[in-house]
Amino acid sequence: MLIGLVRDSVMQCFCHTCRAPGILPAVSRRSVPIKKNNKTRSKQPRLSKKVKFITTEIRCQEKSRGGLSYEVILAEPAPNVPVPRRPVTPGKNVSVEEIEQKLKAAEERRINTIKIAEIKSHNDQLDCQRLEEKARIYENKLFVAEQNREKELQKRIEKVQKLERRAELVRQNKAQTQELDGQQNPVALSG
Repeated sequence: MLIGLVRDSVMQCFCHTCRAPGILPAVSRRSVPIKKNNKTRSKQPRLSKKVKFITTEIRCQEKSRGGLSYEVILAEPAPNVPVPRRPVTPGKNVSVEEIEQKLKAAEERRINTIKIAEIKSHNDQLDCQRLEEKARIYENKLFVAEQNREKELQKRIEKVQKLERRAELVRQNKAQTQELDGQQNPVALSG
């Protein structure tokens, strides 16, 4: 029975997580069919209830060509001994002056934290004011840019309208000159 327990505990992967079967030294690989383990390897395997010993050291020696010899040294079972607690230290003799000094230091720290909180809130208010001012300036710039854009578009529209009026006048003048040329020289046009 002891040999079986040792063989089962030693003849497997030493990481104890994958449960890869070990190869028995006396048995050939070809004669023993390999069993596929269908269990997922991400889960931690439960420890077998059969294994009662914890291996502490395994020594491997090469006996002959291709043959190995294992020497397993088992640990003694550990007794369930509770961990000793630290002994209670006796209280210090603290004087009234030390207590007063500690209280004064605590009061100073409290006052300093209050001052720091006030300074932080003041800085936050200043930051908010700066952000609001920047937002106003940005909005003003956008408004001015929109006004300038509208003025520029209006100028371009007026320029295009002026060019259209000029083109219409030129077309009218050209039509009038062609009519006059056509009335004066009817032979030239037909010929």
